[in-house]
Amino acid sequence: MDAILDITTEEKKARAAALADLLNHPGWRVIAEELGADIAITEAKLFGEAPLAEGETVEGLRRERIDRLELRDLLKNLIEEYGEEDAENPAQDIYD
Repeated sequence: MDAILDITTEEKKARAAALADLLNHPGWRVIAEELGADIAITEAKLFGEAPLAEGETVEGLRRERIDRLELRDLLKNLIEEYGEEDAENPAQDIYD
């Protein structure tokens, strides 16, 4: 991602802080709760605890579950990504 955006370490820190603020925002919490409820319904269908609706397939439900999990965890994953050391451009050794 950094290669595409070409952002500095300071910008990464600022973005991580902004995403952390968003993660704690009441609106995002509502979205996360809704996604959690959708995931629970999808899992119930996948595990045979609830009937499939007409036209639903197991493969479709699996994809739907993965998509919703990724969306629910998007902010956390981005915060982690911005917090990691840049593997392609590690901090320079002053003794080199």
